[in-house]
Amino acid sequence: AGGQGSTTIQIDPQPAGGAQRQTTLTVADKQVTVIQLAGSSSLSSCTYTLSSTSSTQFPYNPPPPGEGSLSVTVTGSQCLVQASIDPSVPAAQQWAPITSATTFSSVGVKTIKYHVNLNYTTSARSIKLIITGTNPAQTLTYTINQAAGPANTNPPPTISAGGITNAASFITGGPIAQGSFFSIFGSNLGPPNPGVKATSYPLQTTLAGVSLTVSDGKGTTVQALPVFVAQFQINAIMPSNAPLGDVQITATYNGVTGAPQRATVVPSAFGAFAVSLGRGPGIVQNAKPDGTRPLNSAVTTAGPAGYVIVWGTGLGPLSSSLSCSGATIPDQCDPNTNFVPQVSSIQVFVGGVQVNLRDQFAYAARAPDIAGVDQVQFPLPANVPLGCYVPVQVVVNGNLYSNTVTMAINTSGQPCSDDNPLSSLPRDGGKNGFVLLARLNATNPKDPTFNGIIDLGVGEFLQQPAGGPLGFDPFAGTPPLGTCTCYNNIDLGGLLGGQLPPVPGASFLDAGAAIMVQGANGTQPMIRPDSTSPYIGLLGGALAPNPKPFLDPGAFTVSGPGGKDIGAFSFNINVGAPATLVTQVTTIARSQPLVLNWSGGNGANQNILILGYAQDPDNKATGAFECLASANTTTFSVPAGMLANLPATITSSGNASGALLFLTTPAGNQFVPFTSASPALDRGVAMYLTGEARLVAFQ
Repeated sequence: AGGQGSTTIQIDPQPAGGAQRQTTLTVADKQVTVIQLAGSSSLSSCTYTLSSTSSTQFPYNPPPPGEGSLSVTVTGSQCLVQASIDPSVPAAQQWAPITSATTFSSVGVKTIKYHVNLNYTTSARSIKLIITGTNPAQTLTYTINQAAGPANTNPPPTISAGGITNAASFITGGPIAQGSFFSIFGSNLGPPNPGVKATSYPLQTTLAGVSLTVSDGKGTTVQALPVFVAQFQINAIMPSNAPLGDVQITATYNGVTGAPQRATVVPSAFGAFAVSLGRGPGIVQNAKPDGTRPLNSAVTTAGPAGYVIVWGTGLGPLSSSLSCSGATIPDQCDPNTNFVPQVSSIQVFVGGVQVNLRDQFAYAARAPDIAGVDQVQFPLPANVPLGCYVPVQVVVNGNLYSNTVTMAINTSGQPCSDDNPLSSLPRDGGKNGFVLLARLNATNPKDPTFNGIIDLGVGEFLQQPAGGPLGFDPFAGTPPLGTCTCYNNIDLGGLLGGQLPPVPGASFLDAGAAIMVQGANGTQPMIRPDSTSPYIGLLGGALAPNPKPFLDPGAFTVSGPGGKDIGAFSFNINVGAPATLVTQVTTIARSQPLVLNWSGGNGANQNILILGYAQDPDNKATGAFECLASANTTTFSVPAGMLANLPATITSSGNASGALLFLTTPAGNQFVPFTSASPALDRGVAMYLTGEARLVAFQ
């Protein structure tokens, strides 16, 4: 074209059949670089083939052991396979649980086993087993089929494996205290939803046809007190005179008794109530001098030296000398101030600082008018950490640690604030973008071929619901600097593959075909495998099509062309040099602190993020801990309380696994904000993580 004015140049590239490629055009004396993404041949280094896409039809009452299996043939190099039952089916309704390992990191023929429960319905049924693979991202589906049960079958109550928990903490396999609220999960447990709850005192041993028996097998049997009963859940009170140790709990509904499930009864084991399955913001009240008791939240904070009340269950049994009209045990009664649980010792830690329970206004007792529920009131220490998600943990009898919940603390009593710019996203909601560049030096003692550097890019563009003052997301709600928190029932096994914990209620947004990351080692894409996934790129290293390391410390430009939901964007980010973990860790004892030492790092603009997670698929148990320290401290001790509730990973089956991640991160004020063209983001935040990921054993 000649002359003046504007013109349009159209580029019609040939299909790319191999690696990513680029060329340079000269337009109006300016150099323009054109990049074409790799064709399918370079992104298909791994293949995954199922032995079959569906099972034969199981009978309604599968003969023992009632198991099925399928094989996945994995070829390629450095491949990762994960299996799960269709997550769209509620856990209580998943009738074919996986009984083998669910994650495989090597090639060959992998066998996935599952158990088929009895079908007491009069309809045939099917459920999907989802197999996902990496490099490139792939999803395969296997359908499990089962015949209908006979007509007029009256199904027995079925308690799920690991389905008996403290009603506040929900720690799988955790002990149940005498006199405490506990929950039972399963199927056919009681009347259809929304269920039935007890409405008057004294509580009775049968509610809407549901009763519960607790037996130690040595001649002692008691009846628990159902308080809420429904098809998939029972909430009940463990009697104060329940036998201690291993017990069998049996549910009966309308005269039909189900198989027993094992539980452990102890004198005391506290669980703190929270807004989200035992984690995140706790049910904590600010006890104000004027007598008001507002719920603690991000906008209604407590101040140092102010009093708070933590709600939970499991402080201990009630004395048999307490009674009320029509009751045979004190747990049936409407409690008052005389109903003080019998517990030998209580400790409370807020942000790792022990509180003073000998204060004149401190107390621990049953909550007035709520059987089985406890309150602990105490003053906050003057040196308590400030923040939106300050961890709170209760310890009874010296070594029984509660779940960890959080509370908001600010010196002025005004809305909370902290250094983490991601903190407000789950509270405010909106159209948000998050980009993470991560380098992990992975070490796997069981599979050395999986060792090496993994360079990952992750981009999440989400329409998030506004969670309000109690909104919470484990990834965004990091604890204050110098503290730790822990989460029960959270599976972080996908972190090494770039899978972040899901954001409840959020939907993924379209920000374009690919997000490009440009640095000194070239340009690499992050792509979205489907509309329900984030953008993920294996940018370099052991698992990538390009095995050369990519995220060396230095400057990078991240850009996206924009899509139907998010406009174009571009920003610069510097990846800093990481600290080096000096301590060699292969096994972590959950009963004692974990001390880590490191060298390097820049305390002026870097922090150290310490993550650990454990999963035991045989017992349906998962857990994780998270600590944040300044890089210049060079040492940190993870308290035993943060490790105590993680499942052990040294098991006879060998299916359990655990990992320790030692990561250098930018300090909060070093995160990179970014915006987009129309349609505009409400907020965009980018950061880097670089460090080590070691597979370890928890004992």
